[in-house]
Amino acid sequence: MPYQTWRDTLRWLALLTDPKTLEASILKPLVPDIDMLLERQIPPPPPLSPIAAKARLIATITDIVSRQPYPIVLIVEDVQWAGAQSLDLLNAFVRLSASHPLLVLGNYRDDEAPQLAVQLAAMHHLKLGRLLPAQITALSRAMIGEVEQMDHVLELLQRETEGNVFFLV
Repeated sequence: MPYQTWRDTLRWLALLTDPKTLEASILKPLVPDIDMLLERQIPPPPPLSPIAAKARLIATITDIVSRQPYPIVLIVEDVQWAGAQSLDLLNAFVRLSASHPLLVLGNYRDDEAPQLAVQLAAMHHLKLGRLLPAQITALSRAMIGEVEQMDHVLELLQRETEGNVFFLV
């Protein structure tokens, strides 16, 4: 679904901010339980063309975030699964971070979405490589300790995870 990546963030933002009725109505398609969260009836948003509705949604969300009186850290995981709409919103947050106390962190697997570096060109990219066999050994021993006949476990971990820390842990 469009903006699926942002549903939890938008619910949190609605609770944190107590948005105006129009703002809440614009968020309502993505936060269907916003009536319950805000403990008031929220009407559906005024209809617009899809392009105008998307622009209104992004403008509303970035306006709400820009009004926050304290710094925000926004963490977005598995960006490789985000659709075009979610990437547009992520890029809007990155632009907003240039003038507001907003830190945007995202992670993705570049082997699943090699085009993301181009689509998110305004973000600073930090490529984390796969662990080498010695690093897999060190991490494994730190997590599970010294185990007799550890070599077969280490070989299994190296073969099955290919050094991907997420899979290794």
